[in-house]
Amino acid sequence: MRMLSCVILFLFAYCSNNRNDNNSISKIQKGFSFETKDTSINYYLDGISTEGTEIKASYSNKKIVECEINIFGETGQAKIIYKFTSKNIIVSQKQYRYKKQLDEVKSQNDMKLSNNIEYIIDYKGNIIGKKPNEMIDIFSELKKKIPFKLK
Repeated sequence: MRMLSCVILFLFAYCSNNRNDNNSISKIQKGFSFETKDTSINYYLDGISTEGTEIKASYSNKKIVECEINIFGETGQAKIIYKFTSKNIIVSQKQYRYKKQLDEVKSQNDMKLSNNIEYIIDYKGNIIGKKPNEMIDIFSELKKKIPFKLK
């Protein structure tokens, strides 16, 4: 299983490199480690956005280590990354506004970054420190629908 994951990761990195998508390569370098992640599962959440919400959860030793959420809307989209540590969860949130109508958006060039924040929460969803402006709080929904431990 671990060997298959390594092969898939290398193929993904190779394909990303051939597309000249340096952003994808940096995500692989920052977000994946052969020692820590061994399973990724994609989920879809209903009721968060009319245009859809996709989640990619990464697990190590059957425990969640990272969760990347993409929330799509009519006027923009958001990407939220939860990094699970032993005590807290580090949250990175980016919100984008579409420069064009939704059906005309074809690439990142058609979007503008409108908000970029980072903060820390505990495993109950309580913010540690000052509450950031324009925070998208979907942690309680995530916790209800996405397992933090695999069986």
